[in-house]
Amino acid sequence: MNKTKTAFFIVAVYLSSHVFADDQPQRPSRDIPELAALQNLIGTFDTVVATPTRARGAAKGEWVHGGRFLRQTWTREAVDDAPGMNGTVIMTYDPLANVYRQWSFDSTGTVFESEGAWDPKTWTMTWTGSGAFETSHVWTMAFDKRLAHKWRIQIKDKNGETVYQSSGKTSPTKERELVYRTSQLATLGLAYHSYRAKYGKSPANKDELAGFLARQAKTDLSVLAAIDRLQRSEITMIWNSKLSKDGDINDQYRLAWESTKAKASLLMLTGGGQVKRVTPEELGRIQEIPLK
Repeated sequence: MNKTKTAFFIVAVYLSSHVFADDQPQRPSRDIPELAALQNLIGTFDTVVATPTRARGAAKGEWVHGGRFLRQTWTREAVDDAPGMNGTVIMTYDPLANVYRQWSFDSTGTVFESEGAWDPKTWTMTWTGSGAFETSHVWTMAFDKRLAHKWRIQIKDKNGETVYQSSGKTSPTKERELVYRTSQLATLGLAYHSYRAKYGKSPANKDELAGFLARQAKTDLSVLAAIDRLQRSEITMIWNSKLSKDGDINDQYRLAWESTKAKASLLMLTGGGQVKRVTPEELGRIQEIPLK
């Protein structure tokens, strides 16, 4: 394994050890590319229920059964006269029916079965289906570029009357957000090296690299968010760089880094592909990778 590949392997191990259980796969099955949309629910999250009663909770998502199913477990605190709750949600994609599928179970004994559709333009997953007592439901999950998502659940009876609705927001924990940001820089670094390997030169600007990446990702929010942060200049990258064939030499320089605005620490990508956490002062002492 050459030194550049070794660096990216180190990043992959970091992501795996910080987000997923040791015995679970890091990514969804490659056999079903649509599962990438569910990757957005992997990791640990904090939840705030806004309606009908404000409450806090937590959620954790992980891949199971060879990365073909996502298992999400969640809890909600007890508030007022309402007891605490917990539940499990199983999600997957059915390539034969061309729909996402979900089965939801909670500690009250409620069971829901749903079909889902992913809208890549609005980053929204919409689940629809039926439950006990001839009820129907709609559950929307609208993601933002931080991997947080606003959700809303509405349940109607057989006459179309709303019998229950709830809404709230689920946000990544600090640990999950760090892993998410690390993944974005690693993704940009791998794309940068892949672009150079394909065209024999480094990307000349953000549009070249974004276009190269966009062809590879339609559902993975980590990749889409990396492109967005690059376009918004939240991540700075050196273009037309002169990369060495020796990864150790490349690692002496910075290739990309997060904005230093109002941050005590930030992430930096070396020319060799390693993602490091540094302070603005440490960043300033590391040279930018030479231009060709």
